[in-house]
Amino acid sequence: MVDEGAENQGDTPEKESETSPGRKKRPGEVYRDWSLYSATTIIIVYPVVGFIVGWLMVRFWHWPAWVPALTTVAGVVEGIREVYKLSKKVLGDNND
Repeated sequence: MVDEGAENQGDTPEKESETSPGRKKRPGEVYRDWSLYSATTIIIVYPVVGFIVGWLMVRFWHWPAWVPALTTVAGVVEGIREVYKLSKKVLGDNND
């Protein structure tokens, strides 16, 4: 009796694991990785831009002094909202 499974053992290349160093990433994995990098940038940049806009409003248009705090909070809220939308887009909605 010939073992038919033995014939195919040498013919098929070994499947590379997901953590092997020489493995190329699929386009979806690269997109997901860069999206995660952009999420941290969004969380940092949006409040800074909000503060700068608020500071400019106080400096040049003589708005009240609490405006930079308000625009910074608005930047944080918008940053969180943007990251949430980005994560929904990248990871998808799992409520199928």
